[in-house]
Amino acid sequence: MSVASSFLLKKDAKLILEILRSLKVRDNWRELPETDILIVGHQNHYNYVEEGRWYSPLLGSIAFFEEEKKKCCEIVLIPFCSISPRQAWRKHYTFNRIFSLLRFLGLISRFKFVSKKYVDEKKKNMWKRIIERSAPDKIIAIQPDKFLCLAARECGVKIVDFQHGVINDLHPWYGEKFRKDTSAKDLPEEFMVWDHDSKATIMKWANKKGASVLVVGHPWVERFQNVRENDSIVRRAIKKIPSPLSAKPKILISLQWGLEKYLPEEDYDGVMHRVFKDLLKKYSNQYYFYLRLHPVQLHGFYNIKILRELNLMKSQLGAEAFEWEQASFCALPALLTAVDVHLTFSSTVVQEAALFGVRSCIIDQHIKEGGLREDYFLSQKKNGMADVIEADEDRIASWINLELSKK
Repeated sequence: MSVASSFLLKKDAKLILEILRSLKVRDNWRELPETDILIVGHQNHYNYVEEGRWYSPLLGSIAFFEEEKKKCCEIVLIPFCSISPRQAWRKHYTFNRIFSLLRFLGLISRFKFVSKKYVDEKKKNMWKRIIERSAPDKIIAIQPDKFLCLAARECGVKIVDFQHGVINDLHPWYGEKFRKDTSAKDLPEEFMVWDHDSKATIMKWANKKGASVLVVGHPWVERFQNVRENDSIVRRAIKKIPSPLSAKPKILISLQWGLEKYLPEEDYDGVMHRVFKDLLKKYSNQYYFYLRLHPVQLHGFYNIKILRELNLMKSQLGAEAFEWEQASFCALPALLTAVDVHLTFSSTVVQEAALFGVRSCIIDQHIKEGGLREDYFLSQKKNGMADVIEADEDRIASWINLELSKK
């Protein structure tokens, strides 16, 4: 079986499991109160635990700064969401069950039992009902789909996209070649981004679509760099920096999901790239490793397999080799203050790490100059905060030692 076929089968299985999980969460969108700002995201943005409940650093930070301006905010999580409002720090609203029906209609539309146009109209009208109920002045969403954009425009509500990861020309949501034929009405009216590189990417096509781009910085990072007196979540997060079991240099490895799309099975097992496992096995006597799971790995289909694999590695290498639970659940900005260097295949953590003066080693060779993804992390590579290193444990160890010698 090819890598592509295997990936598609796993993707279908993952979707079915996500739907079944989400059906346990009662639809509560009809309880939405009127609000000034409607924030729309996904459960994958929830990767921080505050007092035993899930918290979204990005969605929560958007709300935090809007509420500083005396704006009321409510959060809607798009399907399929398996986090109930009781499990979250802040109440959110869902529409899993009704969307499951729309998804089913979409599937049978392939067989002409119902038209795609009919299903698309139903999806747009679902969003219109949510917007009309909450009556917001503005919607801030993470990659809003065309149905939300159409509904917002028809309701006369401004729709804004907020950056949540790497933006570059190869990104299917932000790259110019992917947007040249997209109707302006299917897109947000404004894009809020972290930095000027991201703005430059979107500006290549945004003006032609009548959209504006605004650099607003990274709101979660901003809360840690300028801690407010009333920001209890951040103040508690700073006190939760993981306590290492060793005095060895601290190495952060940011893990990623979905790399089976790019890597053969022998290089990626759904947990981490092979070279990171080799690095842990060979150099855990010299360094202490923090493994930070991607939010999808915490919530998603592969969660049980990942936990089993990590526990097995822990038993083989010993407790002082690495730590993953605190590193995955603590606030990233707080964690970055406790590590010496950062390793990853191509995680967006490279950007956050640079903001805290932590240098990154990237092992995706396509991010090198001349590679397919050479426009990833341009600023970080240019200013010396990120290097692309061969995927070899000894070369990575040499890079680590060089960076440690500079401290």
